[in-house]
Amino acid sequence: MRWLILSLSFLFLASCSSIPGYPTNIAIKIGKRCQLIQSDIIYSSFVWVYDASDPESLTASKEACSKEK
Repeated sequence: MRWLILSLSFLFLASCSSIPGYPTNIAIKIGKRCQLIQSDIIYSSFVWVYDASDPESLTASKEACSKEK
């Protein structure tokens, strides 16, 4: 119970702060997506954070995961 209260308190405090110079329109995509870098390096993650005002800023896709070894 103590862990839950501390976690919620931290999230509340973190959401009240802003970092100058970073985009304020941040979006999160959840689900496995992969990003192909060069021709042989693949980054994969289940959580991707990107600028929502520029949808092209998220270059990770589900189709790139099929190229994974």
